[in-house]
Amino acid sequence: MKDMKNLVNPANLNQAMQQADQTSKQQKQVITEQTIEFVNRVMKTILANSPAWSISLKGTESINDYRQQLVKAFLENEITQMAQVELGLKRIRKEPTNFLPSVGQFIGWCVPTAEAIGCPDSTDAYKEACRYRYSKKPLSHPCIAYALAKISMYELSNKSEAQTKPRFEKLYQQAVELFYYGDPLQEFVERFKREVNHDLSKLADLRGDDDYQQRNQESAKKHLSAIRKKLKKSRA
Repeated sequence: MKDMKNLVNPANLNQAMQQADQTSKQQKQVITEQTIEFVNRVMKTILANSPAWSISLKGTESINDYRQQLVKAFLENEITQMAQVELGLKRIRKEPTNFLPSVGQFIGWCVPTAEAIGCPDSTDAYKEACRYRYSKKPLSHPCIAYALAKISMYELSNKSEAQTKPRFEKLYQQAVELFYYGDPLQEFVERFKREVNHDLSKLADLRGDDDYQQRNQESAKKHLSAIRKKLKKSRA
């Protein structure tokens, strides 16, 4: 296998940045040693787990082109940390094929999925959110709480699935990415947790309220008395 130690150097990275179609202020920053090390690590892992990579990349020019496309894709998608590419690298290690993935395919693999964080897929999450108003169960995952808070129960109840599902799925994907990168979304969990607990504590207070129990018993006696009178009339 070809030596991968010096696959990336400052000159090539700067050239890739200059060739990027859309460059932001962040993209125009000076390439650092840390950036070079980052791209080197990604390239090494991709090639090491794609034994047949030399079929796609024939010669130094092809390797440079793939590398520069990868750098531009990182810049355009604001991928700057190994945590962001770890999903893509895991996917490469699991793939049965030995061939090199396209840059676009690899970037797609780097996007966190519901499956990656152990929460329901978007369809099941949408159904759970729609049923929440009528369900006694708490929401099963913080990501659902986030999406439900953003779209609102009112919108889910008063608009069609065709209108609300695409918007919910977009919000849900936002939540999945936030959760994957370390945000517990606790404020959204607490928002729905308080709603449930508030109802339960209110019910518990009524059950222990002597005046409420007295009124409840008197109401029950009146109903029973009315039923007895109707029965007597029907027998007469």
